[in-house]
Order: sequence, then C-alpha cells, then structure tokens
Amino acid sequence: MPFVSQITIGAATFHEKNFTILKLSLILFLFLEASSVFAVGALFSRPRWSQEEYRKMWIKNMIATIDIDEQISVTRLDQTFYNEMNESVEAIFIFPLPEDATITELIYWVNGQRYVAEIRERQAAVAAYNQRLQQWLDPALLEYLGDNLFRLSIVPIEPLSEVRTEITYIEPLKYEFGTVEYKLQLNTVGLSSQPLETVAVDLNSKSKFNYQSFVSPSHRNSTALQINKLADNHYTLFYGDENFYPDKDLVVQFATDRSEVDFTVLTYTPSVEDSMGEDSFYAMWVTSPDIVEQGDILPKNIVFTADVSSSMEGERLAQLKDAMHNFIDLLKPDDKFNIVTFGTFVEKFQPDLIDATESNKQAARDFVFQLAALGLTNINEALTSSLTQTFSGETHNSIIFLTDGEPTWGETNSDSIVAHTKKFNTNDVKIFSFGVGETVSRTLLENIAGNNQGYAFFIESDDSIALVVNNLFERISQPVLTDIGIDFGGLNFWDNYPKSIPDLYWGSQLLFLGKYSNSGN
Repeated sequence: MPFVSQITIGAATFHEKNFTILKLSLILFLFLEASSVFAVGALFSRPRWSQEEYRKMWIKNMIATIDIDEQISVTRLDQTFYNEMNESVEAIFIFPLPEDATITELIYWVNGQRYVAEIRERQAAVAAYNQRLQQWLDPALLEYLGDNLFRLSIVPIEPLSEVRTEITYIEPLKYEFGTVEYKLQLNTVGLSSQPLETVAVDLNSKSKFNYQSFVSPSHRNSTALQINKLADNHYTLFYGDENFYPDKDLVVQFATDRSEVDFTVLTYTPSVEDSMGEDSFYAMWVTSPDIVEQGDILPKNIVFTADVSSSMEGERLAQLKDAMHNFIDLLKPDDKFNIVTFGTFVEKFQPDLIDATESNKQAARDFVFQLAALGLTNINEALTSSLTQTFSGETHNSIIFLTDGEPTWGETNSDSIVAHTKKFNTNDVKIFSFGVGETVSRTLLENIAGNNQGYAFFIESDDSIALVVNNLFERISQPVLTDIGIDFGGLNFWDNYPKSIPDLYWGSQLLFLGKYSNSGN
C-alpha cells in the first residue's frame, strides 16, 4: 500500500498556543526513563533528630489538572499535607512517575515559604539513597511505588502545620489497538494517615480527530465522575469527592476516528535559557488506521519457530501450544505459513511454506497437539532452517522465534549465531524473539531481533506465554506498511532513532526522534 506524505519543517515554526507542549514533549524524549504506573506523592515524617521510623503524613487535599493534546498529557498534581505532630519534624517526599513520564517542575511550600526544587538526572548517588530509604520505610511499600522515585528531604516542618507540593510532569500516552489510555493514581490507601478532605480531578482532552469513544472504565458507574462532550474532538472529565480514601486509580480511555495512516510531527528549536545547544529537535509519530479493511492488509509469509527442549516441559509447553493454536486461527487465506520446532534436532511441520487453507490449518493443529518437550537447545539450526523457507519478495515475511534457554547444542557461540542468522536472511525477514524465564540469553535474542528489523520480548511467568505471544501476533498478523523509508528532503539531520525503521502494523504506532539544523520538506 504506497503512502507518501510531505511535511514542511522550519527552524522554529509552531503556534504560540502549542509552545509549552512542544517544548515539554521534546525535552521529554531526550530524558525518557522507565518507571512504575503510579503518580501520587506521599510524605513520611519523624521527629527531628530522632531515630524513630518514618510515619505516613496525612494527605489533606489532592487536586489534579490534566491537559491531553492528541497523545501527550501534561499533569499538574497539587497536594496538601498536614503535620499532626506537636513537634517539629523532618520529612521525605516521595513521588513516583508514571511509565515514560518526565517531571518538568516541582514546587513546594513549607512554613509559609515557597521553594522551587532543582530537577536533575539520576546519578549513581540514587542507589545509595534507595538503600537508605529501605532502612527508613517499609520495603513492601517501596516495591509497590516502583523504582523511578523522585525524592525530596524537607527539614524542618513546624508542628501542626501544612506542607504543599505541586508537581508537573509530561507523559506520552500509549496507543494500543486503536485505544489510548491515561492513568492517574488516586488509590491513597496506605499512603495517608487519614481520609482525604477533598479530591478533585479536572481533565481536558482534545484531538485533531473526532473521538469514537471517551470513557473511564475504572469509574464508569461513579456518581462522583462526569464526562462532558464539548465537540466531536473535545471532551472534559471531572471527578470529585470528599472525606474518604480513594481506593482505586482513575483510568481514562479514548479512541479516535482515524481512517488513514496518520503522521504527526513536533519540532522544537531550543532557546538560550534551555541550555540544550542550538540544534533543533523533531519527533514524528506514524499511526495505523483504527480500522483496517481486509484489502489493506499485506499478505504474509510467516514461520513459528519454537523451542521444545526438555526445559519446556509442563506449563510452558501447554502455554506454547495455546499460542500456536491462536497463531493458526489468525492466519488469513492469502497467507503462507509453517511451524518449526527444535530441541536437539529440528522438526518441520512441512518442508516449506504452505497456503493457509482450512485443511492445512487443521493439519497444523494436529501437529501442535502431538508436540512433546525433549532434548537440548539447537538455536542456530532452528533459525537457519526457518530462514531457508521460500519467502517471497512480494509479501511481508516474518518469524516468531521462542526459546527458554541458551544454545546448548550445535553452534553455541552467540556472535556466530547472530552472524549466521543475518547471512541466511536474504528476503528481508523480520524476526520477533521471545525469551521465557530467567535462563535465556537476553543479549542474543535482542541482537537476533534488532539485526533483523524485529523486537525482543521477555516473559517471566509461564502462564503469560500465550497472552504475550498472542498479543504480538494479533498485531503483526495485520501489517499495514512495510519497507518504510523517510525522505528528509533538504534537512540536515542526525542522531535519528531508531536506526533501523520497523514495519507498521495495525493497532501500533512508530516513533521517530532526531536533530536537524535547518529548514526543509
């Protein structure tokens, strides 16, 4: 399906009303960090100069203001805490960011004074601070909050006085199968010494596309929540309550009416105050249509290559069979497929790719039913046997490769396996690697996928194998654009990410980042 789009990019061409979100967005993409899914601050205090354990402080009020523009959210969380002790205390403020979010401002008021905290990148000192936190606070609580904690020591706090914090963070919201989700932690059970006097959430969401749906699955039947439609592409949400412990997080999901492949570009040219140099930054999203017609889906040649060595015995093999059955069910009439299994030796369902007819799919189900786990782990031969199938240059070619161990038979050198895989991949086959359990070679699977335009996934729990593999296959079973290229025209560009451009599948989104120094199309 050919698709060409031209977008003019200037050195600093954007409207004033979008200034804040563009600036924050591109700063965000420079400093992305993985973290937990939570986003409410907590204060833990103890009397000054004491060795007592830290105790949770009362969260009196919490007000959240959220602005969502397309898939970028800016959240401002204003919280008021109260020191119930009749003595001066020292406190630790802990704030865990949501996944992929970056904090942009932290302001706090203590004893009537306003302070602006300095936001720094995490350094090695954080590890030592984490170790101290584990001595002061309940380790189970820290595990619940996550690893990407922002911390602030506040000393002193006067007796029977308030502390107020205001945090602003920006977050790119994930797009999955046509739905975008925003989550705000409202669950304060275990974080506050008393019920909150007031909780208020004010959310404003806009899109260039009309919304197909805009709902809160977490508070669907709550009388404290109201959703208002201001226009087809503009919704607001308000949630408020008082004198209670919020016991669940607020989740908002929305889907837009996107009928074609969509391109969204953000650019930003730093100012002197940013201290980020003179080069301009760009971020570009490419998103699949929300609904893909059968005629828009590229036919595919696909091989499921699965480890059935002895370590796959039991629940892992059962989950693998479930995943394979789903793989077979999702094949389209125009597809060709095969199944390759390996232990010490390699076994093929068929010598070569075959048409996904109903009779061939039933024969494949019978093949999967009789699989047993036995032998060592011959990864190299499994991959080379899979790549020597008769892949066509006119289709989308891919391999789903799953293993739970390191290579123990045949070629066992990881670098050699990666080199052989690249050598035998003469038809632009995308390889998606799945590692199950703790004994897999992550580097090997990442290199196999990364050198062959795929992704590597790692599954810790045996009972999630079918779920994770099925989610991926549901996506890659509907390729929309393949062999994507970007023409940067007259732009002088560098530091582009990703280096290798993956394919675009239904229900997914591609993100490209980089720098440039001039203007062009």
